[in-house]
Amino acid sequence: MSRGHQAGVVLAIQDTTDFEFTSHRQTQGLGYINQTQQQGIKVHSCLAVSGDGEPLGLLSQSCWVRSQRSGKREQRRKLPIEQKESYRWLKTTAVAEAGFEFEVQVIHIGDREANWQGIGILHH
Repeated sequence: MSRGHQAGVVLAIQDTTDFEFTSHRQTQGLGYINQTQQQGIKVHSCLAVSGDGEPLGLLSQSCWVRSQRSGKREQRRKLPIEQKESYRWLKTTAVAEAGFEFEVQVIHIGDREANWQGIGILHH
């Protein structure tokens, strides 16, 4: 990410999207993508953008499928963070940070689902 090192400030923008394939009958191995019967693949991406708005590249991308539509809230609360789906935000943040020198200021951007404070990320 040499352009990122030159940018000085890099926006690390991450979000999750769903690829919905419910109507594709020949597709196998898909998971639930939300609380309904929709089937598909979840993809979490982190895009690097300069402070001036120039796209710099993809910092991270992960894909997964859910085996269940939803879990029991009380059971999820007892799980270590590394076993929760929300851990993707922390993992992606660490991957994005690892690719840059200390001279580069990386500003992480996510929607309200990110909730980095709620999942224990340290702010510095």
